[in-house]
Amino acid sequence: MRTSTPSHRLFVALPLAVMVFGVSLHDVFFPASAHVLQAAPTVALQSTPGTLLSASGATIDFRQGTALIVSKGLVRVTAGERVLQGFSGGFEITRDASSLTVAALTTPVLLTEGGRSIIVPAQSQSTFSDAPQALQGLPESYLRDRLMVVSHLMSDLDAASSSTRTDDLALHEDMRAGKTALSLPLFVHTPDRWLLASFHPELRDYAWVLPEPVGVTEEQRMLRLHMLIPSDTLPDAVSALAVRQWQQGWSVLLASRKDPFGKYLTVLLPIFKQQMQQIDSDRSPERLERYINAVQKIAQPYQRYLAPEAAKTLQEIVALKDVLPSSIGRGDENNIQSSSSHSSIDPTILIAQAKSLLQAAGFMFTSETAWQPEEGSVRVRDAVIGGGTGDQLVTFLFDPSTLAVRAIQKDGTVLPYALELSKYVEWMHKN
Repeated sequence: MRTSTPSHRLFVALPLAVMVFGVSLHDVFFPASAHVLQAAPTVALQSTPGTLLSASGATIDFRQGTALIVSKGLVRVTAGERVLQGFSGGFEITRDASSLTVAALTTPVLLTEGGRSIIVPAQSQSTFSDAPQALQGLPESYLRDRLMVVSHLMSDLDAASSSTRTDDLALHEDMRAGKTALSLPLFVHTPDRWLLASFHPELRDYAWVLPEPVGVTEEQRMLRLHMLIPSDTLPDAVSALAVRQWQQGWSVLLASRKDPFGKYLTVLLPIFKQQMQQIDSDRSPERLERYINAVQKIAQPYQRYLAPEAAKTLQEIVALKDVLPSSIGRGDENNIQSSSSHSSIDPTILIAQAKSLLQAAGFMFTSETAWQPEEGSVRVRDAVIGGGTGDQLVTFLFDPSTLAVRAIQKDGTVLPYALELSKYVEWMHKN
């Protein structure tokens, strides 16, 4: 293999790998023609002969050939005008004179070109030339072999110590220790990191309930919303709470467009239908029903105004429930509601969920706003919401799983009834 990087920047790590994994490693995991390199303390890669690249730390300039890249932190790869990013996982890229193929393995890949962003979700691939091809799944035999390589290269990286503990490494280590919620908010401080976390198999359920970082564009927000269903193909489904956030995101976006007659929803409904038709209703009936229910709620405010063709498309989406087993239906929603009484939910996650949902609904928070978990709900003190007479400080008990607002304090008394979040906001705007 030829590289243009000085030897102190990029060194061959194959002898170390063989010592760790044994002599059978070469025959079982790595093709005889492959080279294994450690480009940085946090990045390793396997490449084929003829591959041209240079590396400086966790940044790689990739010119031609094929390389499988594994990183325990954030890695950035430039391929001409295109920039690819991944985090805590592996992906493979192939580049020739006319195209670039990306196979995302255990991390999603965020590709940026000319201000435009594209997500390749984990366990899928796409080829980019003049225009990106549709996402495709990965062949089982290919995926199985590459996952074994990623696992062993990642083990090698984890065994090596790092002199600095960045936000990237802190999150990677917390993920391994089952403490993702502790450091994820520190990691997602840029739009690119926010997008990566929103589709990473180990981070997405947490990332979807966090507030978006400063600087997110409408295009990035739309990309995140458009890609959730196509990315939900892994054995473990996206959580019901993340789907609820997806639904809330679309509802907020549609409301912000000041389109009371749902003209933009008319464009979205065929896309939703096509995406949901790709979900295997036999293997993932709960997954499909979650999205059907979410789309019904997104469409509800505009249903009476939809054009006949759009109304028909919505009916066809709802009709997808007809292929679901009879045991599926109300059970998923019941599970969501019953989860509110589950005392083992991480308080950090619970508060993050509450903040994200309330922020999306129009609440603002100050240094005086207090958050206290209480058996699956969060007691919110001194949040700010716009009312009929100006901004008001409000205190209440909020359940993120059901969107129920209870124990509402009003004029020194606690109201005896509960309101759904959107109804509470509407009520506050009138008072």
